[in-house]
Amino acid sequence: MRISSFTVMSLVVAVGCEKPTTTRPAPGLVPVLVAKAEKQSVPVQARTIGTVKAGASVAIRPRVSGQLIEVFFKEGAYVTIGQKLFGIDPRPYQAAVKQAESTLAKSRAVLAGAELDLHRAERVNTGGAGAAIELDLK
Repeated sequence: MRISSFTVMSLVVAVGCEKPTTTRPAPGLVPVLVAKAEKQSVPVQARTIGTVKAGASVAIRPRVSGQLIEVFFKEGAYVTIGQKLFGIDPRPYQAAVKQAESTLAKSRAVLAGAELDLHRAERVNTGGAGAAIELDLK
């Protein structure tokens, strides 16, 4: 007995085309919660996409220049008149004060020396030992 290749192929195709029987599991129980209805305030939340613009803005400019070392407010916070907003590095100003104080001390020393020279020239001139032109130069 000879089986043709056509018969074998038909048998393979027929067996391969059968759908396997699947059994679905029974649906499980779904828990249900029951509560009594209550009346209460609920916050309203609006979720949307958009652009926010400030109602008012203020430009802040310092009276002196310098490097900022501290910020005493948070962006968007309300500020009051007289509130300290920024801390500026005081070292350059302290150095300028020290330099001005040293220039003042030098000028006072030069003045004191000139006054001594003037008194000396007046004493010499009143004694008749000095020349009048020397007093005029002082």
